[in-house]
This record gives sequence, structure tokens and C-alpha cells, in this order.
Amino acid sequence: MDFKGADLFYSHIRGVNLSNSNLENASLNLTIMSGSNLDRTNLHNAKMNNTELGDASLRNADLSSAEFIAKAKGADLREVDLTALRGGANMSNQSMGMLRTKLDYANLNDAKLENADLAYCTMKFAELQGADLRGQI
Repeated sequence: MDFKGADLFYSHIRGVNLSNSNLENASLNLTIMSGSNLDRTNLHNAKMNNTELGDASLRNADLSSAEFIAKAKGADLREVDLTALRGGANMSNQSMGMLRTKLDYANLNDAKLENADLAYCTMKFAELQGADLRGQI
């Protein structure tokens, strides 16, 4: 499916199969996508502020250059492209800076995290075997 540039603000898309979809430049702010299948999905330059991705599968997805202040606890992010991801908290737009990217218990094995901004990101018990962490900010 092609959702390039779509505005899906505050949509509830739980457990939906969006594998191989195009969500490039889409606005997914406040979208609930828990348990969804986003394998091989193009999310390049997407805006995902306060997006819920708990237990979602994003294997081989392209999140390069995406704005990603999301909750992805337990998500499958194996082989995902997070190159130049903007995952650091934008303190100017947040009440007291409480929002942050949560990748706790996520599987990031073989993920591309080169030059990703992961400031204020939590990764408790995340798997990072083979992940490319060069140029971390």
C-alpha cells in the first residue's frame, strides 16, 4: 500500500499488516501501531512523535532520517535501517522534556544505527548484536 506523505495523526492501527508499504514522509504522530507488521516498510523521513510500536515487527524496515520519539518496547527491529534517525527528545516541544524514545527489550540485531541521534533513548535489555553504532550522538 502507498501511504507516502499521508497524515495518519492519532490513528489506531493495532495488529495491522502493513508489510512492504510505503509510508515515506508520512505523519504518524500519536499513532498506535502496537503489534503491527511493518516488515520491509519504507518509513524514510516519517514523523513518529509519541507513536506506540510496542511488540510491532519492523524487520528490514527503512526508518532512515525519520523523526522517531516513539515507544517500541519489545519491537522486532532486526536489520532495520535507522541511519540518521532523529530519536533524541526535542525539548522545546515537550512539557518538561518527559517524552523519550523507548527501545527497551527491542531486538536491534544487525540494525543500522549509523549517525542516529539516540539522546535520551532508553534501551534496557535491548539486543544489539551486530548493530552498526558508528557516529552515535
